[in-house]
Amino acid sequence: QGENWIELDTGSRNTLTSAVQLSSGELIAAGSSGSLSISRDGGNQYRAQVQPGRKSYSGLVVTDSGSLILVGQGGVSVLDSQQVQELLR
Repeated sequence: QGENWIELDTGSRNTLTSAVQLSSGELIAAGSSGSLSISRDGGNQYRAQVQPGRKSYSGLVVTDSGSLILVGQGGVSVLDSQQVQELLR
């Protein structure tokens, strides 16, 4: 397993545990210590940022309305579609 994997520079040294692709094509990966890595070009380049509270995420889901559900340490967090757009800027 993993023989054909390519290591990507996600802009984060934290472990990333989940990723989703938005309907607009952006990729969001999430992981430990509140880390999010965002790609606007199909995964070629990423920009890392840390969410307030620095709680680790283990899963992500995008809803039909464009909200982002983050699951992990501390339970479930929801970013509405407007917050997701702000995240992408």
